[in-house]
Amino acid sequence: MESEKIRDINDYNALYGYKDFKVYQLDDEMLSAVHDIYDLDIPEFNGITIPYIRKRAFFKKTINFFASKLSFHDVGFMSDKMLKRLINKNEISSIDQLVELYNSSGAMVSPYKIPIEFTRTKAFSGTLETQLVLLDDHEQFIELLSKLNIYFNEIFLPKKTTNVSVGCYAHELIHLQLLSQKGIVESLYDSEVFSIFFELLCAYENHDVYLYVLVLRINMLFSSINNMFLYQTDQKDKIEASRYELYEFCMSGKYLLSTLKAFSLLDKYLNGSYSTKRSILLRMQSVIDGEQKMSEFLEHYDVGYETIKDSSITDRLLRL
Repeated sequence: MESEKIRDINDYNALYGYKDFKVYQLDDEMLSAVHDIYDLDIPEFNGITIPYIRKRAFFKKTINFFASKLSFHDVGFMSDKMLKRLINKNEISSIDQLVELYNSSGAMVSPYKIPIEFTRTKAFSGTLETQLVLLDDHEQFIELLSKLNIYFNEIFLPKKTTNVSVGCYAHELIHLQLLSQKGIVESLYDSEVFSIFFELLCAYENHDVYLYVLVLRINMLFSSINNMFLYQTDQKDKIEASRYELYEFCMSGKYLLSTLKAFSLLDKYLNGSYSTKRSILLRMQSVIDGEQKMSEFLEHYDVGYETIKDSSITDRLLRL
């Protein structure tokens, strides 16, 4: 999940460099595919309590999880104080001047150095906040977003540190790696694939929470499809949507498609040989390093729109 400050789909695409954007519309095949998942034997976790772990153990588990899988590069950081100092100390007369000042004012830091606020009330929630310069003129704002370096400000995670929130942190760390390189992920609808994959893999390696986290993701998938169906029904009834409603519709499409692609990739990984696992991780590293596009990676492993509409993938993950 990204910054709460962006609430327009065009702004969002400009900031993160997503290209060739089209609004994804649900079709009958996708509705049928999700209905097949709904009919699976999905366990319920009513009133479950996830044990607390100390923050020291929380950080250690996250670092150890990634140590054998990926190498992280530094990412851009700019605090609110840094941005305020930049604005207050300079008389800015043009967009170009603002871009030049802004792009030279951030710091490159380890992703583990991005500040964390443990404030979220939900046990399964995370947000990565991107630093922004806001302009009243919307056209100028979109132009500005496309030119700015991406600087991150804070990560927001659940108040209670658990084996579940370790996966939330892993999710946001992957976003830091991919979002810091505009254009590596070309499609909005692929932007959550790696994050959800590692969130679930992290839960799998903490065996006591895997099924719980998987079911949470499945339920979120159902919520996304419901939101999209209601939006499309309103459109058929010629009810005009606001920019915010369009944004929320596209976000639901992002989570729907990314989740199904992450499920497909996780199925190939967990049910693959040692060499298959190593190959997947090495190719993921090449995407993170900017040597390969996300679309090329997904095509190599046949993770596409047609192949993800197979409920047996989710069924296998539920049986692990």
